[in-house]
Amino acid sequence: MTKRIMRRRIFIKYKRLEESNLKFIKIKEWKYIKRYRLKKLKKHSKTLKFKKEHNKVYKENIYKPFIKLGSVIDFEKNVDNIKKMNYDFIEAKKVHRTSIRINLSKIKEISINGLIYFISHVDMLSNSRLYNRYNVKKDLKYNYKYGINPNNEKLKFQFLKIGFWDYFHIKEPYEVKIDTQNDYFLKIQTDTTVKTKYVAELRNFITSIVPFIKDEIIQEYFEDALTEVMANSVEHAYIEEIPYTKKGKWWLCGHYNKLNNCLEFSFRDYGVGLRKTLEYNTSDIIQRYFREIGYKLKSDSEIISLLVNNKIPKYRNNKQKLRGYGFKKFKEFANNIGYNCEMKILSGKGKYKYSFNATTKQKYEKLEDLDFNLGGFLISWKIFIND
Repeated sequence: MTKRIMRRRIFIKYKRLEESNLKFIKIKEWKYIKRYRLKKLKKHSKTLKFKKEHNKVYKENIYKPFIKLGSVIDFEKNVDNIKKMNYDFIEAKKVHRTSIRINLSKIKEISINGLIYFISHVDMLSNSRLYNRYNVKKDLKYNYKYGINPNNEKLKFQFLKIGFWDYFHIKEPYEVKIDTQNDYFLKIQTDTTVKTKYVAELRNFITSIVPFIKDEIIQEYFEDALTEVMANSVEHAYIEEIPYTKKGKWWLCGHYNKLNNCLEFSFRDYGVGLRKTLEYNTSDIIQRYFREIGYKLKSDSEIISLLVNNKIPKYRNNKQKLRGYGFKKFKEFANNIGYNCEMKILSGKGKYKYSFNATTKQKYEKLEDLDFNLGGFLISWKIFIND
């Protein structure tokens, strides 16, 4: 009699004892039963964990992190939802071999800066999922139960046109019934290098909607600002190894609403943040200066303000760098674009907001502190185009 037949007979005996509601105490051949039972149940792809207490087989529910997004995802309208989302994603990344469920069903509105922040987190979470001993990463799967509200046509249109499904290789889950001519989206762009094609694509996106770039001077401001922000991420944001993302990785997307005459585009990286970048890349003299004034800098927002207002450079050997004071180009872009412009920069626990009125030439700065570290760097420009 083969071992397989022997295991089968013992297993049948064990099942009969269970079905007859008899108290099953002990069987000498338990190791054969367990081996056969495990082999049989694995064929049905059931997640099991065995315990030897009382010589029984127990099936346990393994805890699966569950990320619930709020109704409004925006740094301006509801930063608490951003904070909760950031915390949930950080905790989920600590669990490497368990599937993570992301609930999008409660979302009613998501801004461009909130969307690109969410995309960067999902991208890194996807990279942290490792399956089997060969470390094979699986693509994301869409669950209709936790997906976006199928009745929210505006949200469905936004996710489709901005390229959310294509970016994560998900088959379009919904049929979009509206095809509005009032909203235009620049699809998600991402890379680990600085390429002029991304500047050209964004410029073409803008010029196809409104006469945005009036002359070569404005065009240079535009190109310098976007090139600077890409170069900053590629060259200096990833001075330390960031888990689950490629060095130099950045994301870019945009949106134009014709009814409000408002153009917005956002840029994001998941680097170490401006504070660490400044301390690492500046020369010894600037580092000493930074340490001396460090007690006066109460927040990351003040560091952002120093960089934007051309107070301190952020590069080592600044004489050899053409972009030593490159952050000032972000402000020059807002001042010289010819329209009312609002710029937001977020890094670490700081938020810097700058507004410029093209008619009255009034400038406004606002510094805010966040009670959480958002991770990396995010900048967005919002341009209000007059008729």
